[in-house]
Amino acid sequence: MKAVEKKIAILAPLRSIEQLAREIVERQELNIDVEYVNENNFEEVTRKKIAEGKEIIISRGGIANRIREVSGLSVVDIEISGYDIVRILSKYVHVNKRLAFVERPEIIRNAKKVADSLDLDSKLYTVNRISEFESRFEQAMNDGIRIIVSGSWAVQYDDRYKFFEEKGIVYDVLESGEASIEEAIEKAIELYKMTVDERRKKEEFLAVINSIDEGVISLNTDMDVKTVNPAALDILGMNEENIIGKKIFEFNAGNVVKALESGINKIGKVGSIEGKEIVFNSMPILIDQENQGFVVSFQEVRKLQEIEHKVRMKLSEKGLVAKMSFKDIIGESDGIRRAINLSRNYSRVDSTILITGESGSGKEVFAQSIHNSSRRKTKPFVAVNCAALAPSLLESELFGYVEGAFTGARKKGKTGLFELAHTGTLFLDEIGEMDSVLQTRLLRAIQEKEIMKIGDDRIIPVDVRIIAATNKDLLDEVDRGEFREDLYYRLNVLRVKIPPLRERKKDIVVLAENYSDYLCGKYGFKRLVIDDEVADMFEEYRWPGNIRELQNIIERMVVFNQDNDMNDLDMKTLIIQSFEGRGRQRQEEIEIDMSRSLEDIEKQIIQRVLKEEKFNKTRTAERLGINRTTINRKLDT
Repeated sequence: MKAVEKKIAILAPLRSIEQLAREIVERQELNIDVEYVNENNFEEVTRKKIAEGKEIIISRGGIANRIREVSGLSVVDIEISGYDIVRILSKYVHVNKRLAFVERPEIIRNAKKVADSLDLDSKLYTVNRISEFESRFEQAMNDGIRIIVSGSWAVQYDDRYKFFEEKGIVYDVLESGEASIEEAIEKAIELYKMTVDERRKKEEFLAVINSIDEGVISLNTDMDVKTVNPAALDILGMNEENIIGKKIFEFNAGNVVKALESGINKIGKVGSIEGKEIVFNSMPILIDQENQGFVVSFQEVRKLQEIEHKVRMKLSEKGLVAKMSFKDIIGESDGIRRAINLSRNYSRVDSTILITGESGSGKEVFAQSIHNSSRRKTKPFVAVNCAALAPSLLESELFGYVEGAFTGARKKGKTGLFELAHTGTLFLDEIGEMDSVLQTRLLRAIQEKEIMKIGDDRIIPVDVRIIAATNKDLLDEVDRGEFREDLYYRLNVLRVKIPPLRERKKDIVVLAENYSDYLCGKYGFKRLVIDDEVADMFEEYRWPGNIRELQNIIERMVVFNQDNDMNDLDMKTLIIQSFEGRGRQRQEEIEIDMSRSLEDIEKQIIQRVLKEEKFNKTRTAERLGINRTTINRKLDT
């Protein structure tokens, strides 16, 4: 409210109004300026109020009209109420003299009725301009009027006031009472709120039309341009000064003009304006079913074609995004840090990369991270698992096909993954499973940077960065004749080896806690605590399924952890059951090599018993007749 009040000022043409206004403002704790003005200073004071940011002025009578004329501000009039008139006229009830009202009609419109009800002999002398006051006073005096009731015109000038005294004329001032001033203040506050609301609506409207890439022009009924947005100016190649106020006929826009003249909505019409092909919509602006103008929105055909092309590209890229980056790779072990540092370096170039590692070790995470650190990060990332598809299906996925290429082919053909990955990255997971025929086509695509769709004879150039991954020893596959040697060397330009989880012992618990916290946060579960004994079990396990297996076990533990009846022993039993038959050697397969050092033999025996006791160090210590501290020390040597 205080912000509203700061925009309002009361410029009182009478000292009595000034005094009353100050009392009201002080009593109601309003933040409204009050100043006395007269014919000599009202312009100067008004300019000062404008400089102070005032937007609404409260005043009365001729001064109010003059402020309205010179400032362009909104002016709220302090009315003279019927009560104010009764209060002034009641003193003349028993005076046997004719009485005249000399004022503007809006101020004294009820004065005659009040005077008649009080049986006063009265006459109205209406004034429309300040220059008419003196002539009306002369007329009233010539008519034998002895009492003149008017506004502040004479009070502001001592010589005028004395003039009436010398003529024996009683001059009484129509003063506004407290209620009238309070009402004017209320009106001013409401008016400012309405002004702000209208301003907000206008700004919202302008923000909307200025933010869209369609051209928008509004016209009045005479076809004059009233509003134009930046997009329209851009399409027309004009600035605002050259178009506002001009008639639409002045622009080469025959089809548009005809649509407007029809007076009905036109949607999706093709036309031209200033020689540019456009698609436009036009509609009349109707207020109470009366046409108040028109709105035309339009877009260049060329721009629409560009948008269509982008939409098609976006649709084809849907899902072809790398979501992971190096910050998502958790671990501080030497092996994983070395792999990350190598990969960061490799991301700077476009050379082909071969990522090796066991199943579940995170090869695709590295591939996505390399892509997202490369200059191709804003381009498509397309991944395909070469082991998941039959050779013939994989070929059609990679290279695409034309209509009628084979039985069951799509009517309009299919875009291959090489094309979808154009300017981006193609990730070939489990490359070692690709058959020899497809290996030959892949080699050519990598070497020549061009492909040919199945059933087509056209060559399509492609710019694709290849990242391949495998859990096999490809050199061994080359020796056995299962993998092309030339393709191997083409893929193995840069190489990253992802260490298995069992070689990242210091990372296991961190990975487990991170994933459990993620799951608990996702489902709102209570936090899973991984104690030292569970941590030891994790570190001793071989993790043949690597991070994927760890995540599966953690998810199982998180779910069972919500069971309040489940104790630590139950949780460890769950872990052991998860390990059952995985990553453990049978006792009979372990032979002690007596040629090794005593420390190694002790460690081997402890490890064997530890596994037989389901990784329970307490029971292992009891069987071996040593304490847990000794077990930990000997395992760490």
